[in-house]
Order: sequence, then C-alpha cells, then structure tokens
Amino acid sequence: MRKKSSSPVPCTCMECGVAFMRAPSLIADSGVTYCSRHCFGVMLKREHAPVERQCAMCGQPFTIPLCRSMVARYCSHACQYRHKALAPTQPLADRFWEKVERGEGCWLWRASTSLKDYGRFGVWDGNGKRTRVYFAHRMAWELTYGPIPAGLFVCHACDVRACCRPSHLWLGSCAENQADMAVKGRGRAPRGNAHRSAKLTETMVGEIRARHARGRTSYRQMAKEYGVSEHTIWMAVRRLTWRHLL
Repeated sequence: MRKKSSSPVPCTCMECGVAFMRAPSLIADSGVTYCSRHCFGVMLKREHAPVERQCAMCGQPFTIPLCRSMVARYCSHACQYRHKALAPTQPLADRFWEKVERGEGCWLWRASTSLKDYGRFGVWDGNGKRTRVYFAHRMAWELTYGPIPAGLFVCHACDVRACCRPSHLWLGSCAENQADMAVKGRGRAPRGNAHRSAKLTETMVGEIRARHARGRTSYRQMAKEYGVSEHTIWMAVRRLTWRHLL
C-alpha cells in the first residue's frame, strides 16, 4: 500500500465551509473533515437532535435521534411485535425449508445453529413473539412424519448434525441413541495424535520415556529438543498424559 504524504493538503470543513490545511494521515478514508472540535461537536448535536416520527403500528408520535430516524418505525418493541404478527407471513413449512440447502446427500441447515452445531429454528406466536426454539432436525421430522412420541429422540443415520433430510433421520430411545453413538465411536474424546491440543506424537512420547528410564537426559534438555515445556515432558513421563500408551 502506498504511504500517504506527510505534507499538508487543502481541505474544506464539512460544517462551516472554511478552508484549512491538514496532513493526509489525519484525513478519514471517507474524506469527511472538520476544521475544529467545535464544528465536529455541532455536527454530532445535529445528528442526535430528537425528531418526531409516527409509529407505523399505533400511530402515536414518538421522538428519536435524527441519525436513527430513517430506520425507526415503531414507538416500542411491543408495537413492532404486534405489527409483525399482523403482517402476512409465510407458512411454517415454507419458512423452515427455505433455510435448508438440499442436495444429493445431506440437506444442510444454513441458518442459526447451537454451540454443538445443531440447527435452531424459532416458532412465533400470534403476537409476534418467539415462543420456542426447536432443533432443526426435530422440526424436519415433525413436518414430514408428524409429532414425535414422548421420550424418543430424532437421531442422525448420517452423523451430520446440521442434516435435515428426513430419510437420514430415525426415531430411537435414549438407550438406542447411546448405543448408536458407542458403535460409531462418537462417545469418546480423541486421544493421542488425534487430539487437537497434542504437541507430541506417540513416537516422541515413547522416545522421551525411554530416555528418562536410562537416566541420561534432563527434562530441560528434552523440552528444548522437542519444542515443548518442561511440564509437558514431566506429564508425559509420569503418565499423567498419554496414559493409553504402555
């Protein structure tokens, strides 16, 4: 990127119109400049001066800062919710499926997700307020096959949490869900090289333990050679980590 010149350039105040000189490094990227703090303060007061608007729902007048007057349409959140409830809305199924990317394999949810990557879908009541948030795969099942019996889980045959394709879902009890998780190896945390925080490999750990058993190398020297801390070496030697290795 070309470095801006430090020599002052002529500018015009956006508030009072006075010409003045200013270094290019002090000019905003938008090109908007003011000759003094006073002019800048006058602009801020004008932008935040209260103006009167009329609520799109109840028709009552309300005041709002000028800088927000172009987007403010309601006097309160209650009026916003009521207006949204009265406005024509899409059927629930259409609103749900438009958020799903359909393909030859999994149908992936492309909207809000939980911390565990399951899709989240909000259902609204007659007053425009969200009453409940469903998992997307459970809503996909209900829209396709009907209500879910009490005590049953909607499980993924494809093991893709964002998938909403009905043919990839099946109903099962808690025990069946846990058994399916165990068979597919999803119930155990990754160990060894597969763990995202691993700084050593199984081969390195074997070498470290063998060298410590011979008593010829200190923790400090091995830590320097393998690029880790002395505490990491100590934990591996004491089998407080990498306990699955014999």
